[in-house]
Amino acid sequence: MTADKPRCALVEGLSWPQVESRLKAGAVPVFTVGAGAKEHGRHLPLDTDLRQAAWLGQAIAARWPTLVWPPLSYGHYPAFLGYPGSVSVAVEPFVAMVRDLLRSVAPFARTQPVVINTGISTISPLDTLEQEALVVHVYRGTELTRAVDAHCRQAYGGHGYEAETSIMLAIAPDAVRLDAATPWDYPFERGPLSLQLMATNYSRDGVSGRPDRAAATLGRTLLTAILRDLSHVPALAQSANGTS
Repeated sequence: MTADKPRCALVEGLSWPQVESRLKAGAVPVFTVGAGAKEHGRHLPLDTDLRQAAWLGQAIAARWPTLVWPPLSYGHYPAFLGYPGSVSVAVEPFVAMVRDLLRSVAPFARTQPVVINTGISTISPLDTLEQEALVVHVYRGTELTRAVDAHCRQAYGGHGYEAETSIMLAIAPDAVRLDAATPWDYPFERGPLSLQLMATNYSRDGVSGRPDRAAATLGRTLLTAILRDLSHVPALAQSANGTS
């Protein structure tokens, strides 16, 4: 990185003058979104998405001229409220919160903020912010989809499944109880998972898919694919080239 490019950094470790100088130099504001309390089966912690969002934030800060804010750990995750510990925010207050955060940064930034979303139910709400930010949905990435299709033994899709569990084995292996990862390989309809035996999307463990097939090596492959997807994000690519 040349001397005239803004230094990468995580905002929480900086003073406001340091943030100001980096934004003036063209650093791209980045917000990551990942649930801090959402069930992922018996084998993964409720902060699985938050850990992924934090890992991605650190990876982005290390690779591109960015300023990365702390992850947003509360959001719209209604599909998992049937499991103790899971929490969700309605669409309107969730979108309003993210919009307020973006507007807080806007007067000081030279570039449009980027929002990195690790969820699925947060896709539609965050897409309403396209005028205020460039929104990137990690699990919709082209490179990640190709990697999952090429390397996963489970079909793409699921919850707490092979791909998600593999990523956690790569970034936070001590948080994974692979001995508790049991398959729940049944067809699901659109809608919430449920602990109720007669419900349409009944899932004994809060999982859909095959977490028992997960491996850290697969997780590292998928993370590499995610970072390749992020390298194609215009705001990040342009900032790295010094054209922001």
